Amino acid sequence: MVDFADAAYFYVRFFLALVTAISAVFTLRYGLAMHAHTGRRTMAFAGAALLAVDVVLSSYDAVYNGFLTPGTPIALINWLWLFGFDLLLPIWAFLLLHTQRQRDAGEAELARLAVTDLLTGVLNRRGFLDQAHAVIARARRRNEPVAVAMLDIDRFKTINDGFGHDAGDRVLRDFASEAARGLRAGDILGRFGGEEFVVLLPGVAAADAVPTIERLRNDIRSAVPHPAGGSSAVTVSAGIASLPGRRPADVELMESLGKADAALYEAKEAGRDRVALAA
Repeated sequence: MVDFADAAYFYVRFFLALVTAISAVFTLRYGLAMHAHTGRRTMAFAGAALLAVDVVLSSYDAVYNGFLTPGTPIALINWLWLFGFDLLLPIWAFLLLHTQRQRDAGEAELARLAVTDLLTGVLNRRGFLDQAHAVIARARRRNEPVAVAMLDIDRFKTINDGFGHDAGDRVLRDFASEAARGLRAGDILGRFGGEEFVVLLPGVAAADAVPTIERLRNDIRSAVPHPAGGSSAVTVSAGIASLPGRRPADVELMESLGKADAALYEAKEAGRDRVALAA
């Protein structure tokens, strides 16, 4: 006949084995998700294996001491092992997983900030170039054209000097928000510095990108408020160029950005608030 101590020992140890099994599953899932971190993946798999071994040993001990040897007093060492190790092991595993996930989230946030323009929320120069290279490579595999556009807010220095940098910052944020809203999901928008922004348009030749950038220019003129109010408007000049697709993507991207920038200044010299296509 199973006495109360045997039953209590069995159920407590079996419950802890179940909790340990759950922690092993979570640890294994974490390891499977760490594709880019070999060290963390290995440690997670080792931890899951250790937890699984403890589950097996705990389950055997629960059955052996609780039912296979009825009436035999549970040794003190068994109770000490139960509360000194088997209870603490899953708690330690869950705390370690929680801490590691917080660290992963912090690293991901730092990585995001490294490629994000803090004022406008769009990609910075580094982030734009990193994503652009991957998008260009994908477009080339599909034999699709790629266009790039440089956009510059007209007379932005006048806004900063006349209304203050806070007003200029608001214009930049509103511009970036409106530009992001007017682009396709696959297009890439980045801030290259100051009031200059760049857009990569995969699957579109330079000539076919003109209507998109023209619509963007008109949307910004009508939607972005000028600090002066009234009839004053924030206007944008833009230059567009194609990537021919015959040279390495990084080299060709910089050359096309230079051509788009030259077309942008042609638009400025022609009176601003317009789009120019690179020759």
